Amino acid sequence: MLRKLLCLQPSISDVIDAVRQDDVKFISQNINATKQPENRPTDPERAIHSGFYPVHYAVYYDQQQVLQVLLPLQWNVFTESETVLKLTTTNRNYHATSNLDVAMLAIIAQNYKTATSILSAYPDLLNHRDEMNQTHLMITVHQPLTFEGQKFIKDNDLMFQFPQTDYIGLIFMKRRIDHLKLLLGFLKRNSEFIDEFYLQMLKTYAGQTIIQMIDETKTHGKILKEFAVVVAQQAVKYVSNEAVVNTFFEIHNDIEVRNKDIKISEMERMLDDGEIHHGTVM
Repeated sequence: MLRKLLCLQPSISDVIDAVRQDDVKFISQNINATKQPENRPTDPERAIHSGFYPVHYAVYYDQQQVLQVLLPLQWNVFTESETVLKLTTTNRNYHATSNLDVAMLAIIAQNYKTATSILSAYPDLLNHRDEMNQTHLMITVHQPLTFEGQKFIKDNDLMFQFPQTDYIGLIFMKRRIDHLKLLLGFLKRNSEFIDEFYLQMLKTYAGQTIIQMIDETKTHGKILKEFAVVVAQQAVKYVSNEAVVNTFFEIHNDIEVRNKDIKISEMERMLDDGEIHHGTVM
């Protein structure tokens, strides 16, 4: 308050308080003070995040009036430190990496309309990666996927990012059935990505995780069973390493034993008949 009376530039805490209140008049009058990041030590309990710029707070709190002022000036500034965000939408703590852009923060806060507006206005952000080399698509995997989240991914064509990322490995590590369904739907509409999909499956050994997922869940067992069989059927087409191919045969056989309702695969019939051989690229 004393700073304001003496006409001094406000402190970063003053600026962030104004952002939280969506005080667009104060922000507009003190725009130079918004160009510095938070310099106080991180304190998640007080929602203080060292290395966050005012625009990041505005996105996180979804303060639209302030965003209209700050985004054109600071759309390409990134967070400078890791932190823990207390999400009001899910009542969970989110361990955020550094080097997040404004759209990534909107995704984390599940402010999908804001994220869409940002990516539409600043499409260059789609090429950005956080400290862990994650894309916007990968950021969506860390929380349960809502209807609005699915719409966000589709509306912004984020699934086209998957060939350049470890998205497939991440959805299996996080056990995201919702993303698996979304991905399979995408592949049906965009068959030119199927080869890349199977290469990633084999590279990440995600197929081995399918067995664990079937053991862990009954609700989504059917889609996982079908998915595992498809992967096993394709393994021989994309891998010349016989040990890797055999691993997928074992996965397939394990599924056959566990689930009597799954038919013997066409691949096994072809192998038995000598129509294909290990390591063959078809």
